Amino acid sequence: MKRQPTVEEIAEMTRKEMKRYCKTYKLSKKGKNEILMDRLTRYVEEHAPPPPVEEEIPEEPPSPFELLSPFDKALLTFNAGKWELSQELYDQCLDTWHGSDELWVGKGNAQYQLNDHTDSLLSYEKALELNENSLLARRNKVNILIGSGSFEDAYKICDELAILEGVEEWVWLRMAYICIATGKPEEALDHLQKILEVDDNLEEIWNLKGTLLVEKDSEAALRCFNKALELRDDYAAALCNKASALTRLGMVDDAKIHFKRALKIDNRAEFWNCRGVLHMGLDENLKALACFGKAIEIDPGNAEAWNNRGTVLRGLKKLGEALDCFHNALELSPGFEDARTSLDEVHQQLQVVEEEESTPIEDFLVSIPGIGSKKAKVIIEAGFNSMESLRSTSLNSLSSVKGVGENLAYTIKEFLD
Repeated sequence: MKRQPTVEEIAEMTRKEMKRYCKTYKLSKKGKNEILMDRLTRYVEEHAPPPPVEEEIPEEPPSPFELLSPFDKALLTFNAGKWELSQELYDQCLDTWHGSDELWVGKGNAQYQLNDHTDSLLSYEKALELNENSLLARRNKVNILIGSGSFEDAYKICDELAILEGVEEWVWLRMAYICIATGKPEEALDHLQKILEVDDNLEEIWNLKGTLLVEKDSEAALRCFNKALELRDDYAAALCNKASALTRLGMVDDAKIHFKRALKIDNRAEFWNCRGVLHMGLDENLKALACFGKAIEIDPGNAEAWNNRGTVLRGLKKLGEALDCFHNALELSPGFEDARTSLDEVHQQLQVVEEEESTPIEDFLVSIPGIGSKKAKVIIEAGFNSMESLRSTSLNSLSSVKGVGENLAYTIKEFLD
C-alpha cells in the first residue's frame, strides 16, 4: 500500500487527486468526508495564527480640575474670568453648603463681575447674616454702595472697619473717595494724609492728593505730582495732572512737554481734554478744538470734552455746532450744570440773532449815522446782504466797499455788537 499523504498534502490536493485518493483507499463518500474533515481540522488547528489578543484601553485619569472640590472649581473659574460658570458652580455648592458665608461672598463676587450689582449686594448681606464679622463681605459691600451712590451707608461701614487691624489704608482710601464724591475735599485730604503717614511710597495716593489741591494750591499740588513721578516716572496720570498744575502756574511750555509725555505713554481721552483746556486758555482755538475732537473720538461718552468743545465753538460764533455739543454733554451727564447754563445762554443768543435777521438789512444800515439809502444799497450789492455776512466779515473787507472807509466800517461793527 502506498504511503498515506500528510495532512498538508491532503489540504493541497486538487479535486481529481482527492477522488483518486479516496478510490485508492476505498473510502466511502461518508468516510472520505470524515477523514478529510478530521485531517484538515487538525491542520488548521496546528497552523492557524493565534487569535488576536484584545487590547485593554486604559482609562484616562481624571483632570486636575475634576479632582478639585466644588468650591475650588468655582474659585478657579472666577479667577479665570468665567463669571457665569463660576456663579453656576457656586449655586451648586450652595445646594450642599447653604450656610457657608464664604460661598455667598464668592457668588456675590461673580454677580458683581456680571454687573448684577443688586443681587451681588443681596449675596453679601446673606454672607453677613451667617457671619457678621466677614471682612470680605463688608469690604465688597462698601464698594457696591459707593458705586451706587449710597455714600452714607458706605461711610458707616467704613467707620466700623476702621478699628480693625490690617485694613486701615483700604478704609481710609474708601473714606477719601466718599468725601470727594460728597464735596468734602478737606476731609478727603485728611484721610489721604493718614495713608501717607503709614506709607509715603504710594504714587497713586500722592497723585490723588495733588488733584484735590490743584485748584486751591497749585504749587502744593505740583509737589505732590513730582513725588508721584519720583516713585514712578512713567505714571501717565501724574504727568497729565502735573501739566494741568503747570498751566495754572503759567508755565505753559513745561505744561505742553508734560502733556506730550503723558499722551505718548497712554493715549487717553481725559489727557486730550486737559491739553485742550490749555490751548483754550491761550486762545489757540483751532488747537483746542483738535484736542477736544480727539478726546471725543477716543471716548464719545466724555461729557466734559463735549462741553469744552461747545465753549470754544460758542466763542467762534458757531452757535449751532455749540448747541449740539452742549446737548450731547447733557445727554451724557444730566446733572452737568455748566453745560446746562451754556445751553440756555446759546439759546438766548440764537433768539437775538433770529430777531436781528428778521430786520431788513437795508433798514438796519440806514439806521446807522452816515449811511443813507444810497450807500446802504452799495453795501448790499457788495455782498453784505444779511446781518450774518456783516458780522462775519473783517473790517478790511467792509472798509474796502466804495464810500464806506475804515471809520464807517468800524461804526457798522459797533452797531452789530
